[in-house]
Amino acid sequence: MKKIVLTLTLITAIFTYANAQTATSKACWVIESNKGSKMQLVKFYDDSLRLVYEEAINMKLNPAKDHIKKALNIILAALITKRADTNHKDILAVAFQYN
Repeated sequence: MKKIVLTLTLITAIFTYANAQTATSKACWVIESNKGSKMQLVKFYDDSLRLVYEEAINMKLNPAKDHIKKALNIILAALITKRADTNHKDILAVAFQYN
């Protein structure tokens, strides 16, 4: 009896875990920089890992800071849902001009 309960619990957990994994988004952003340079390149990718938008910005962005991560995630969400105009080539400069 214990084996049956344990087996059913394990199967239920596996299916729950599998369903949770399919709902995650693979969209991401990447900050590229050269050592000693203030210029950084920020790239945004969609769920298929295709480049959606990239911008060179003349300031240091520290991705370890929460407000930088939050701002980049908001911009990523806007780009993915097509709320941001990708023809406008200074989205990051405008977003970080007051930070």
